[in-house]
Amino acid sequence: STSDFWNSTAGDASRNDAFPEFPAVLPVIANAATAVFGVAPVTVTIVEPVAPGTLQFDVSGYVIAASGTGEINLGANALNVSITDLNHLVDNEVATISAPIVGTVASTIAISGEGRLILSGNNERAFGTLSAGSAEVDIEGNYRGAINVAAVTTLDANTGTIAGVVTNNGGSIEIGGATFSMGVAVTAGT
Repeated sequence: STSDFWNSTAGDASRNDAFPEFPAVLPVIANAATAVFGVAPVTVTIVEPVAPGTLQFDVSGYVIAASGTGEINLGANALNVSITDLNHLVDNEVATISAPIVGTVASTIAISGEGRLILSGNNERAFGTLSAGSAEVDIEGNYRGAINVAAVTTLDANTGTIAGVVTNNGGSIEIGGATFSMGVAVTAGT
């Protein structure tokens, strides 16, 4: 598979032909900045803590991984994740974040778009609230914070561990082999 590297040092990013705009888009991600993932999907590896404000996936198939000290560190800030296939070539757009997500109780993660976000990393230090808006969210790793499920979306918990309170606001929660050490508040939905 193809891999690129993302860190917060200007000019310190690798590039390949599958992701030609990579140096112009991702080498420096200041706090609250937007990282746009377009063109051909690859695995992008975070090699040190980064703190983007928005992750925008414009094509299906990207994987955000980590090595060494790499992580998405929100602190007390917000992260917006948008999953939309601008070319409408795929019916179920998918983005995967296997890199650890770290955040305080004050941090938030808002998921939107037409596709599906897979969280497969160890997010035991993610204490903030994840809000699943219009995109499906699959928990395949660990998530410690609270999760809100909107009326038009699905939280899929077939594997992994969810430790925060899950609130269903009319959406769908699919439970498979996941481990839950939290409460579930169902206001509407299934």
